[in-house]
Amino acid sequence: MTTMNLSALNAYLPKNALVHKKIDDFWKVKKIAEAALEFESQFLSLMIENMFTGFEADGMFGGGHSETIYRTFMADEYAKSIAESGGVGIADSVREQLLEIQEMEDTISGGVNA
Repeated sequence: MTTMNLSALNAYLPKNALVHKKIDDFWKVKKIAEAALEFESQFLSLMIENMFTGFEADGMFGGGHSETIYRTFMADEYAKSIAESGGVGIADSVREQLLEIQEMEDTISGGVNA
């Protein structure tokens, strides 16, 4: 009876290890996608902030240090919204490059450990 339990356990372990590898791979890809999206968002935020550089607020409620801070936050939110709705393609390119680098690192580390 003990032998059957061990063989059943041995049959289960490779599948379990494969599941763990797939889960790890999923989280790596998810983190890479999030990093690429954040990169595009930061890039777009800088572009949007530069678009507002020449504008001066007039009137009773405009201008000052508070408006500068508000414009920065507004540019960040615009950039996040643009990036999350498909962006301009920067995140896609960055994600592909990071995944290629990850695959090369996995290949190299797999070759060293083999």
